[in-house]
Amino acid sequence: MERYKRIRKERFIRRSKAFVILILIIGMTYGLIEVNKSIKDLNLINNDNLIGIDMKNRTVDFLGKSYQVDFNIIKDLIKP
Repeated sequence: MERYKRIRKERFIRRSKAFVILILIIGMTYGLIEVNKSIKDLNLINNDNLIGIDMKNRTVDFLGKSYQVDFNIIKDLIKP
C-alpha cells in the first residue's frame, strides 16, 4: 500500500512540474508576441520581427533571424 502511495505521489509531482513548465513556456511566448506587436506598432527598430512562425515555408523567425525547421523531427521527438 505504501509503495503505491509513493508511486502516485511521484507521478503527481512529475505531472505538476511538466504542467508548470508548459504554462511558463506559453506565458513567455504570449509575452514575446505582445512585445513584437507593440514594437511593430511603435516602429522602434529596423528589423521588428522578434518571433514568427511560417508553416508553409517551415521557417521560424526569432530575434530577427530566420531558421529552417523540420517539424517531422520534432514530432518524432515528442512521440514515446
